[in-house]
Amino acid sequence: NVINATATANTGYRFTSWTITGMGDTTISNVNPLDVTILPIAAGNDVTITANFEVHPQHTVTLTIPEIGGTATGSGTYYEGEMVTINAIADDNFIFTGWTDNNGAIVYTNSTNTFVMGTSDVELTANFEYREATLDITINNPAMGYILINGEATTHYEGHINDQVEIVAVANDGYRFVMWNLSADSNSTEGTITYTLGHAVCGINALFAKNLDINDANVDNTVIFS
Repeated sequence: NVINATATANTGYRFTSWTITGMGDTTISNVNPLDVTILPIAAGNDVTITANFEVHPQHTVTLTIPEIGGTATGSGTYYEGEMVTINAIADDNFIFTGWTDNNGAIVYTNSTNTFVMGTSDVELTANFEYREATLDITINNPAMGYILINGEATTHYEGHINDQVEIVAVANDGYRFVMWNLSADSNSTEGTITYTLGHAVCGINALFAKNLDINDANVDNTVIFS
């Protein structure tokens, strides 16, 4: 005769093995479901098939995120062997850069990952950084002056959103700096300013003019720009 046995664990427990007695030596099997063939040696004896269970261990997944940059899902308590999915979502102006462990080592580079819950707690940090950004400065007449960005003579800067750069307008001989046109409704007459990159692509205008003399003004004293 063949006996079929199936073990079903209750919530919080897991099946570990079968113990079979009554057919000579005690037999242990972890196959589930289990087919047991009653051997002739068991004739006239009781055969006992015992399903063994144990508490199913649980462990925690703790996801840490910075104060700004994004959010993460997947924190919680999981059974050993359970599938765990974690997901990092970057805020606007940020990108996800990787999951790291407590030592700062990269564990995953993808924002979404699925893994099997092991035998210990898991602690991961979702890392984000500002998106790359550029700044270009347009001079109304490059013959009149030039620009310093962080001390370098250039009109182009590559960095990240939220970078702060020092911008200096330097007038050539015979000319003077007039103003920065920072946006449609924002100007500055300061020759040195600190500018924060607020977008992926930023642009401002630098206006220079000739130094005033009798030939540089019209009858109502309005400056004539070249």
